[in-house]
Amino acid sequence: SHDDIGWGFADEDAAAEGIDGHSHRAYLTRLYTGETEGSWARGVRFQHNPQTLDARLCGTTAALAGLEQAMLNADAAAIDVAIRRIVLLYGVVIATPGSPLLNLGDELGTLNDTSYLYDRQLRADSRWIQRPRFDWDRATRRLDPETIEGRIYTAIAHMLRTRVHIKDFAAGSAYRPRGRAGWPPW
Repeated sequence: SHDDIGWGFADEDAAAEGIDGHSHRAYLTRLYTGETEGSWARGVRFQHNPQTLDARLCGTTAALAGLEQAMLNADAAAIDVAIRRIVLLYGVVIATPGSPLLNLGDELGTLNDTSYLYDRQLRADSRWIQRPRFDWDRATRRLDPETIEGRIYTAIAHMLRTRVHIKDFAAGSAYRPRGRAGWPPW
C-alpha cells in the first residue's frame, strides 16, 4: 500500500491499446483532481512536475469516488452512485487473493482532510489529505444502515463475511480464520 497513486502502466502497453501513455496519465490525473468537466473526484496532485506534467495522486477513496463532491452538492443521486463506486472498488479488493487492505476510514466513507495545509511542517506533502484523525462520530453512524457510513460499512462487512466462507476467495491467501475465538470480528 502506498500513500499516493501512480499511474503504473508502461507506455508500450498503452501504445499496444492505441493510447498515448503520457497523455492518458495526464488525463487520469486531471479527472481525479476534478479538473475535467463532469469529474466527480476531489483528489490532489502529489510530486507534480510542471515541466513534464507528470504527477501522482492523493485523496481518500470517498473523495476519489465522488462521495465528497456529491455531499458538497447535497446531491442524493450522486451520493448513491459514489457509494456504489466505493463498494465496487472494495468488492474487487475483497475478491482478490491475499489479505484485503482497507485504508483507515474507507469503511466509513471518510472524506479528505485539508487541515494539513495549516501546518507548516505538513503542508508541502499532499499525502496528508488522506491521513485524517479517526472520526469516532462517523464510526458510530456506521451502525445505522440508513446513513452514508452505515451503507458503506454494511456492504463491506457483508463482503468480508461472505469471503471467509467462500473457498475460492480464500484460496492461496493468508486470509483464513484459524479457529481463534472471536474471529471474524464482525
